[in-house]
Amino acid sequence: SSGDWVSITPQHDGRLRVGNTATPDRRARIEPLDRSGTWLSYKRAGDWSTPLEFPGIIQIIANTDDTLDVQNLVDIEKYVACVTAAEVWPTFHKEAFRAQAIVSRTYVLYQMERRRSAPYDIRASQGAQGYKGLRDDGTGRRATKAAADTRGLVCTWRSDGEDRLFSTYYSAACGGMSQSAGIFGKHDSIPPLKGGIACDYCSIAPGSTYRWGPVRISRQRVFARLDRKSTRLNSSHT
Repeated sequence: SSGDWVSITPQHDGRLRVGNTATPDRRARIEPLDRSGTWLSYKRAGDWSTPLEFPGIIQIIANTDDTLDVQNLVDIEKYVACVTAAEVWPTFHKEAFRAQAIVSRTYVLYQMERRRSAPYDIRASQGAQGYKGLRDDGTGRRATKAAADTRGLVCTWRSDGEDRLFSTYYSAACGGMSQSAGIFGKHDSIPPLKGGIACDYCSIAPGSTYRWGPVRISRQRVFARLDRKSTRLNSSHT
């Protein structure tokens, strides 16, 4: 019932335990009976995280190493609204909210296209896009409005006579000049991602977000990172 919390834990035999009951398999689905979301919190080092509310269906999968995979099966437009609320500063203009919604929609659709055989579409972290579920405050409502205003709009570029999606990378502050995304691989070596665009707007970013101080990295660490990058690129081309 509403307000009840149920613990879900992995078992050593690869199954799940929901409350005091062991499930017959390694998967469980949580689907609200109404349009409300599902609140989730996880325990780490003895402390529970701040509860967050997520829309759609929650799928929990037990792994053989006693960990859990938690997946949120959610409508694309609801996802875009949630990402926009997490990625845009609350005081930004409504057009910035709309731009973020378009970029976030394009990014996830592009990743879904590339990851058709993957067990999930996209991560809920800065490694992909910030996603913290539903927000019922002013920022959340503005983000929902921006997603609705731009519903279905995406960024494309023209290649071989076709309009193609691309990975619409974005950052909190560019430091005064946009960076080429070609360093990430051949798929990102395209005209829209070539970088080199001067920007004065990001200078309003607080603290050291816009300009970093001196960064010192050892030669050994640089070579180790380059070696790993080269290995990944070579393996992807074989």
